[in-house]
Amino acid sequence: MASMSGSARPVRRIWLGLLAAMLAVLALLGLRVWLSPAVLTAPHGGGTGGEIYGAAGVGILRAHLRASPQERGVALWRAMLLGGLVGGCALGAITAGTLLGPESSISVGAWSVVALVAAISWGWASLSVTRTGASWRLGIVAAVWSGMLSALVGAAGEVASTLLALPQLAQHELSNPDYLAWQQPDVQSYAIASALAVGAMGLVLAPVVASIVGIAGGWLGRAGSHMQVEKETVSR
Repeated sequence: MASMSGSARPVRRIWLGLLAAMLAVLALLGLRVWLSPAVLTAPHGGGTGGEIYGAAGVGILRAHLRASPQERGVALWRAMLLGGLVGGCALGAITAGTLLGPESSISVGAWSVVALVAAISWGWASLSVTRTGASWRLGIVAAVWSGMLSALVGAAGEVASTLLALPQLAQHELSNPDYLAWQQPDVQSYAIASALAVGAMGLVLAPVVASIVGIAGGWLGRAGSHMQVEKETVSR
């Protein structure tokens, strides 16, 4: 009983981490809408998909992945750390875009770094699982989990930017052709809606890209594992 309880602790911590990230995003979003309810009528408005993430998180933790609870806990914990790394890079890119403008060279370069770090991190989340001989399915799930956490951190950053630097965001939107086509004076509501739309887009795209990268990383890990086994067999 003690060993089973110990093996379940990493999974519980992972679930609590996802829950905390979701609650942080929803709290920031609620505060933002409460302060600026007009954002609900601005273009690009929409939901965050938090309920979908909650269901996906429960599904991942309860899915039959052909792995022991310990293997699953280690894989998802590592994926969470990698997702946090990507999310931290995204926060830096969001800060650059907020202060310097989304089309500045520094902002574009920062997002390029985020894309590179994301591809490496999500791929490694899968590869590190399958190279040890674990289930390929578990590797893909680890990559998707990592992508979900990255997107949640990024979404929190986008909402936070509307709370901490709304004047800068509004100033950037004044030269946005889409805002000019909207033909409404409320530039702040448009800036908030645009930031929320970027966050929501990340929530959708990150898991999709992570699954693709995870498939590739898992395949490389399995290939490396098979090659290692063949070398050991030949050496004997």
